[in-house]
Amino acid sequence: MATNVYLYGDESACKSVLYPIFTGEEDYKIVGACSRETDVLRSVSGAGADVLVVYVDGSDAVLRGVQQVYALRPGIIIVGIVAQSALQDVRTLSAGIQYAYDERLSKKQILEQLHVVLTVERSRMEALSGAMVVADTKYISFASAKDGVGKTTALVNMAVALAKCNKKVVVVDCDMLYGDLGCYFGIDAGNHDIGELLQEVGEPTIDDIRQHLVIHESGVNVLCGPRGPEIAEKISPAQVSRVLMALRGYYDYVLVDTGTAIDDTFIAISEAVGEILVCVRPDIAVLKHTKTLLSLMHSLGMASKINLIISFASPDTRIASNDVVRVLKTNLAFEIPYDWVGCCSANNNGVPIALSAPKNPVSRAVVDHAVRMTGSAAASYGPRHKKSKNGFGNPAAPPITDGSNQQEKGKRRGFFGLKKGI
Repeated sequence: MATNVYLYGDESACKSVLYPIFTGEEDYKIVGACSRETDVLRSVSGAGADVLVVYVDGSDAVLRGVQQVYALRPGIIIVGIVAQSALQDVRTLSAGIQYAYDERLSKKQILEQLHVVLTVERSRMEALSGAMVVADTKYISFASAKDGVGKTTALVNMAVALAKCNKKVVVVDCDMLYGDLGCYFGIDAGNHDIGELLQEVGEPTIDDIRQHLVIHESGVNVLCGPRGPEIAEKISPAQVSRVLMALRGYYDYVLVDTGTAIDDTFIAISEAVGEILVCVRPDIAVLKHTKTLLSLMHSLGMASKINLIISFASPDTRIASNDVVRVLKTNLAFEIPYDWVGCCSANNNGVPIALSAPKNPVSRAVVDHAVRMTGSAAASYGPRHKKSKNGFGNPAAPPITDGSNQQEKGKRRGFFGLKKGI
């Protein structure tokens, strides 16, 4: 659904500066424009605007008009495109312009910033309303028998894909020992993680949890894992269950990342969720341990919840996807195509591949599954290429491509790019 944008400011500036920003953009719809202080409040309300974009040139009349909208229409997000001559004007903030950007920025840069603004502001307004608007929250956990099979990669990109389908998504890192969700999203949670939350509040409410969530630019809410393994032993399975249940009614999807240890926390999470996606790579050792994991989960009465994700399925491997399903005797949810280089590059940069390379086969596979799950079309966000903000970014990482040549590389070099026989 397109965001309704109303333009306000000097008439010539609206035509030359503001209109070109949104022209040809499917995600935004210009619903009106005006230049008169006396008309802006009535016009912006009647047009059903979500965002008021203002050209700020230092005019007193423009700022007075903005003040009226800010005071009387608090649900409208106000963004300023600031002329170079007005960059130092301190009245911009006091007038109610919450976000201001230099007019010399490119169209792409402004739209990227605006997307982040919309994500943050909509989440803030939902939190302020306190309304339980989701009738049926779906809980999905991601599990694997071994590390390094693409479990967290699948979760992160599934979360982004569901957000593209206009779903409210929160991800919870319950790998208490070595959770990496923050790295994969390119965020630094600081002290805002599940460990700090449960040390501060034994039985957290949704308001307590939201104080520890980090909002990713895709719209996904992230509750990161504890900062160190020493905190894990202080967190009980009952506390984890209470956190998950407190999210019910506030999100469409709650995605939970788990560790490889089959402990009481893993069992509590598995009992709380409606679906368990077990990630498996077509590799003999991985299949052996996954079969053991599935056998244990079946003995705990969880067989009906389990579906498979086959990750990094390469045409070069001697184990076909059909063989994996037959051996494990479990339904297949979807496959993640082979693109080891692309996925590693995206993870190291802290930008999910579903954002950085939306046409990549990995992105398409995950988004297609999200569309099947939700029945909703996915919006386009990308592509985005940026260095991670959390200190884990790798500026020298290879570029993320559309993956068209990755399978050919797999054919020539073998699985993981190693020469056969080595």
